[in-house]
Amino acid sequence: MALNRQYRPIGCRERGNLDSCPMAFVIPGMTPQLAARLSFWKNPNMDQICLYNDAYAPEAVKEMAAYFARLALLAKQHVEYFSVAKIKAELRAAFRAAVTRVS
Repeated sequence: MALNRQYRPIGCRERGNLDSCPMAFVIPGMTPQLAARLSFWKNPNMDQICLYNDAYAPEAVKEMAAYFARLALLAKQHVEYFSVAKIKAELRAAFRAAVTRVS
């Protein structure tokens, strides 16, 4: 899930209705090497990538050029988005399938 500085999902403008917001995404070409290149901390963890140090606003960081380079690299990636509604539907289907196998 991509969050902005207010820790709200990127692309969501409504506070009450998150069902239609792009909540999760997958970058099919993600590798530990790409994650490290995107990460402010050079961390290869593909589950959590921080583009900047959260203690500072990106515009206050000395290495603003490096931040923009990370954004440019991220912008070049193919991204597949998922909404809350789609995730809920997939979880329900998976739950039904698991219950059916057990029964």
